[in-house]
Amino acid sequence: MKFSLVASNRDEAGKNIAAQLINLYGFKENGRYRQNKKFLLEFANNEFELIFIDDETIYADYVDELSSDAIIFLSKHESKSEKPSLTVHSTGNWCKEAAFGGKAREISLASALINISLLRELAKQKEKAELSYEVVAEVTHHGPLIKSKPSCFIELGSSIKEWQDSKAAQTIATTVIEALSKKQERIRAAVGIGGLHYASEFSKLMLRANIGFAHICPKYALYCFDAEMLSKAIEMTAEKVNFIVVDEKGLATEKQRIMDLLGESKIKIEGVRKLLKKHQSE
Repeated sequence: MKFSLVASNRDEAGKNIAAQLINLYGFKENGRYRQNKKFLLEFANNEFELIFIDDETIYADYVDELSSDAIIFLSKHESKSEKPSLTVHSTGNWCKEAAFGGKAREISLASALINISLLRELAKQKEKAELSYEVVAEVTHHGPLIKSKPSCFIELGSSIKEWQDSKAAQTIATTVIEALSKKQERIRAAVGIGGLHYASEFSKLMLRANIGFAHICPKYALYCFDAEMLSKAIEMTAEKVNFIVVDEKGLATEKQRIMDLLGESKIKIEGVRKLLKKHQSE
């Protein structure tokens, strides 16, 4: 597979990660996209191309036209807690708002295999680098909307201090190259439903078992989750979806409606805590 790694000139963390890729992995400038107003500059290295854009990544729907097989956005993560974090997530909007890119009630094509590979390698490299950062998958949120090929964000956060951390940026750069260069394992793909924005239970499961998530719908967006969005979550998973994994304690007042909806779909349903218990020794 050929991967496009995309960083924005407006993103401090993205530029930091890109700089580490150039310094460590022999990316050479080829200027292929210099005349394109959208793509400012390209570097290449075997299966990877590193592309800089001038727009914020969440609005860069046009990267859909790249000729690669998958797209990885190198980005900052920002939160009020400013907790040092290394995150992975897919893109899309579950509800009728698209304030941060993409389109309302549309989600991007995503790969459970790519997401689990990045998360696992991120955890490994974080330990190797002895970083005091949390490694976690986030739920599906914000833009851009990319439907022609799988995409995801890998992020460094959650404040300017972390965005400028060269050791953490190097960890992400190494993660991307190592995870995506390896022969991929066989996994079971699932859709995650429920829980918080930082999908800690689903993250634990990905780290313990060969179960990956292309898309996770959080508790705060469940009021928008219906048969149409369930169908889109399955359709926009690059791999065949084997089952739905539910965070039983993270469904709040929507629990009965969601369980009824899933029951009508005839798709196998698993509880995340039951699966965690089953795989706790792995």
